[in-house]
This record gives sequence, C-alpha cells and structure tokens, in this order.
Amino acid sequence: MNIFKKMFSKANSVSAPVKASFWFSVCSVINKCIQLITVPIFTRLLTTNEYGEYSIFVSWQSIIIIIATLNLYSNVFNNGMLKYRDRRLEFTSALQGLTTTISFGLSIILLVFHQQFSAWIGLPTYIILLMMLEIMLMPGFEFWAAKDRFDYKYKNIIKVTLAVAVLNPIVGIIFVSFADEKGYARIISVLAVQIAIYLFLFIYNFIKGKKFFSAEYWKYALVLAIPLVPHYLSQLLLNQMDRIMISDIVGTDKAGIYSVAYSAAMVLQIVGKSIQNSFTPWIYKKIDANDTKGIKSTVNIITVIVALLNFLLICMAPEVIMLLGGAKYMEAIYVIPPVTCSCFLIFVYSMFCTIEFYFENTKAMMVVSVIGALLNFGTNYLFINWFGYYAAGYTTLFSYIVFVVAHYFVMRSVLRKNGYKSHIFDIRFIAVFSVIFVIVGVLFTAVYDFWIIRYVLLAIMAVVCVIKRKTIISKVKNIKK
Repeated sequence: MNIFKKMFSKANSVSAPVKASFWFSVCSVINKCIQLITVPIFTRLLTTNEYGEYSIFVSWQSIIIIIATLNLYSNVFNNGMLKYRDRRLEFTSALQGLTTTISFGLSIILLVFHQQFSAWIGLPTYIILLMMLEIMLMPGFEFWAAKDRFDYKYKNIIKVTLAVAVLNPIVGIIFVSFADEKGYARIISVLAVQIAIYLFLFIYNFIKGKKFFSAEYWKYALVLAIPLVPHYLSQLLLNQMDRIMISDIVGTDKAGIYSVAYSAAMVLQIVGKSIQNSFTPWIYKKIDANDTKGIKSTVNIITVIVALLNFLLICMAPEVIMLLGGAKYMEAIYVIPPVTCSCFLIFVYSMFCTIEFYFENTKAMMVVSVIGALLNFGTNYLFINWFGYYAAGYTTLFSYIVFVVAHYFVMRSVLRKNGYKSHIFDIRFIAVFSVIFVIVGVLFTAVYDFWIIRYVLLAIMAVVCVIKRKTIISKVKNIKK
C-alpha cells in the first residue's frame, strides 16, 4: 500500500501539462490496443467482402470529416481559446454552429444526388446519411474535449473516450451476430454508439454557449481553416498512399504485410500526437505571456521521451510482429524502422507547426503538405517498382525528412516576421538528436537476427533509466505550469 501511495503522491506532484500528457497518452494507447485486439474478432465474424464494406466506410468517413468540419476543433480552436479568452463558451458554441451548417449543407447535396454518391462511395444511401448525422454531431465531443484539454482537464475526456472504445466492439459484436448484412451492421453499430454519446455533448455545448451564428467567429475560423483543408487531406493521403500503391504495384498480400508493421507504428504516432496536443495549449500560453524561456528545455525532454518510446518499438520489432501477425508476417520487421522513424519525425514537424498555427500562418503549411504528398507519390511509384514494397517505408521517411526541413524554414520565417530574433525551440539539439535517431533506427535492421544484441541494448537502456531515475523525475517536475 505504501508503494502505491508514493506512486500517487509523485504523480500528483508533477505539473498539469505533464499529468495531462501522460493520461492522454495512456488513454490513446488503450484505445488503440482495444482496436487492435478486436480486429481478429471481426475478421472472423465478417467475410472479406463484408469487412471491405466497413473499410470503405472508414476511408470515406475520414475524408468527409475534413470537408464537413474543416477540423475546426484542432489548432484553429486553440488559437480562438486565446483570442477570445473571455468568451470561450460562446466561441465554442458558434464554431459548432459553423460545423453543423457545413455538415447539414453537405448532407442535403448527398441526399439530392444520393444515387450517384451511393454508386461512387460504394455504400447505400441510408448508411451515408447516418454517417453524415454522426459527422454533424462529432464536433460536440471534439470541441468539448479540446476546451478541457486546453485547461489540462483530462479525467472526463478519458472517461468518454474509453466508454466509446469499449462500447464500439461490444455493440458491434451484438449487431453483427444477429444481422444478415453483417458489414452494414458493423458500420451501424459504430455510428449508433458515437451518435448517442456525441448528441449529449453537442446539446451541452449549445446550452453553455448559447450562440449558433456569429459573423465575427465564423469569419475568423474560415480564414484560418480553409487553407488547411489541402494540408489535412494531404496528411490523410500520406497515411493511406503507401498501402494503396503497394496493393496496386506489388499485390494485396504485400500490402497486408506492410499494414501490420504500419499498424504497430501507428500506436506510437498516436502517443506522440497525444503528447503534442497536451503541450500545445501550454506552449500557446507561454508565447502569449511572452515567457518562452522554459519551452526549449521542456520540448527537449518530451522529444527524448517520444524518441525512446519509438526506439523501443524498433528494438522489439520481431516480437511485436510475431504477436500481431504471426510467422507469416515476419518480413514486416524490416519495415518497422523507417516507418517508426517517420512517426518520430511527424512529432518533430508537428511541434514546428504549433508555432505556425499560433501566428496563424496556414497558407505556407498548405503548400508544404501538398508538395510532401506529391513527393511521396512520385518516390513511391519509382522505388516500389524498382525495389519492392520495402521501399515504401523509406520513401515515406524521406518525405517526412523534407517535411521537417521545410516546416523549420517556415517556422523560422514566421518567428522573424513576428519580431523573434532567436528560436523558441532548441533547434541544434532537435536537429542533431533527430539525425542520430534516424541513422541508428535505420541501421538497427542489421541486428534483428541477433536477439542477444537487442536484449543487451534494452537491458542497458533499462539500467540507465533506473540509475538516472531521480534526474529524469526532477527534469519532468521542472516542467512548470
């Protein structure tokens, strides 16, 4: 009991940003693990064609969400939390009114041309309309969560997120077990759970904010968000392009092998995104208060933490792939290092984007993202044809290296335009550390056949962490509110 009391007392002694980041990361990992665990259940309950129907739904939903909501609950919302700090509830309600209006208008278009869209998307009209209802209500949760995240309130967000994560597979299994159209039943089960929970928060935001339309808030949001639509679509395309092109050029079997490795790495991308989302409000507040001294050391610490988590996956790639896919997927271990290094670089360039978002420079971000997506497409086409599907991991890594460099120059330009003579981040440390991490990560494939070397390295890492635990804990505690 004393051990647990000490653990809880130490946890409570750290700052709000650190606690929020930790719990959001834990929640994201649990959520992703639940998804991974339930995949084998549904692949057995559904035929490949029925599971394909669900996959089509997920893909189209991801695209339509960006168009229907403009991702207003992301960085645009964070900017508004500072700009309209005395009218946050009103601002939240008005932005939800904007996403509702766009979603409703898009739903009318889909309904009028339902036959054409149904044939194009590959889903029946009633599924498309249910999906649009869920997309209309979804910002209710996202705006509510973004506001609480900005204030480092994490307990209620975690409860709701885990409730959705647990209910989705449970309701899905029930629906699929008793339905004839099992693919559509799986889709409806997901939509039913999310509509029920999102509806409550959707109504809650309007009750609290009491505003649907505001010319001021809508204009502010649209000016920032519209240039970001190509950015978000390019990011989505980058995440999907590898598997699509491998399937077309090499075959679906290799795309499946690549997907297993990609799914493992995506867990760490989600962790990195959770950490970045948790610290974004803190960085915004520091810049707003003209108190940027502590940002360098804090970002250095979380960069090292994210890198270590990614390196752990690189070290344990054979064991992770064996667990997820079995012996027939073992060749996927050689895809893990470049894809995992890409996940780390996504975290790095996302931190640079935080500065670009704060100073509302979204047009340059759009240009960089579109160029990055086109570069990834071109290099994929060339190198997958020449070297096989392994090349996709390295072309993606190369694209994200370009992303990091491009966003660094954009960030530097933005800072200079706003009167900053020096960098907010420790660029030299981040650059050197990132280069070392990528080189070591890629070269690590050479020791996959020597498990003793891998285990010795892991043991050394563990011993160093134990020996340096007081230093590590003190550095984390020094991250101030």
